[in-house]
Amino acid sequence: MAELTFVEKYFKDEGIAEGETQWRRSEKLDTARRLRGMGFSDNDIFRATELPLEEISAIR
Repeated sequence: MAELTFVEKYFKDEGIAEGETQWRRSEKLDTARRLRGMGFSDNDIFRATELPLEEISAIR
């Protein structure tokens, strides 16, 4: 198998990092929804997830 060039490796790593970032964001949104369902305040959800308050208040 041919070894990846620096550029190929860089973009492959960037794709993995971007996917991980999207996955983490999705997990934070799921957590925010669960916390909302449990009656937590927007500020408590913000402290737990670090999502923007605007996004948290949109979860209803």
